[in-house]
This record gives sequence, C-alpha cells and structure tokens, in this order.
Amino acid sequence: MTAPDRYSPDAPAHMVERSREYIAEARWTFAKTMARVPHWYVIRRRARAAGQIVGHEVLYGLIREHGYDRDWYGRIFKSVDLDGWSYWQMDVNSTGEFLNCAPVGIEQDPAPTCHVHRGEPMTLDPRGRYAQWRCRLCDATAVNRR
Repeated sequence: MTAPDRYSPDAPAHMVERSREYIAEARWTFAKTMARVPHWYVIRRRARAAGQIVGHEVLYGLIREHGYDRDWYGRIFKSVDLDGWSYWQMDVNSTGEFLNCAPVGIEQDPAPTCHVHRGEPMTLDPRGRYAQWRCRLCDATAVNRR
C-alpha cells in the first residue's frame, strides 16, 4: 500500500501533476556520500541542461509554497509526499538548486552515538563536502561516508 500524498490542500492540481511529470522524467542520483542516510537528489543545472527546468521549478515551488515541515534526523525540512515518496528542499534558505527524495517511511541507519559522551546521539551536520554526524555536547564528529 502506498503512503498517502501529503501537501497543503490549497496546492493547485496543475502544480501537483506537473511535479509528478518532472519526478518521472528527472535524472535522480543516489547520494552515495551519505549512504547512512539513503536518499536521491536532482540538481537544477542538470534539469536546465536536459530542458526540464520548468518541471524542476514547479516541484521546488510546490515544496516551498505547499509543503509541510518534516523532521529528518533532527533537522526540519519543507517537504511534500507524492506517490509513496517524500521530496524536500535542502533547508529553509534553499534556492532549490538541490531537491531530495526518499521513500516515505524508509528504514534508516540509526544515528551514531558520541564516543566521548557514550550513548549521546549525534545530529547530522550537512556543512562541508561530506555530511557529518556531530555531538551537540562536545562537537566530536563522525564522517558519514562508506
């Protein structure tokens, strides 16, 4: 059974349908540098090069204007759920350059715990080339890559 769609009830139907079309035609890339947090992404410049920029902007607009706040690993992202997948922008200050997706309810590896503060869960810090797990108490890090 597919999870129900989730977005603002006032989202225009044409915007939802155009987003679905773009999702189907876009080139989604697995985020291999963040394999512990499995998801895929699309990049605006690739959409532009493929002649799909309108679809990219429509999906970004649907997320930004009609999405809901979703907690993912301790961070809040504006998201929409369509056809069993969740789509979100990077953060509230996002320009829509990167849009992400993952199956709704995907099983994710648990966050690592701090080696200094045993048992203290780390939070995901996306700054830099690789996302890092960071302890909120002592700033210790664990790089999230294979």
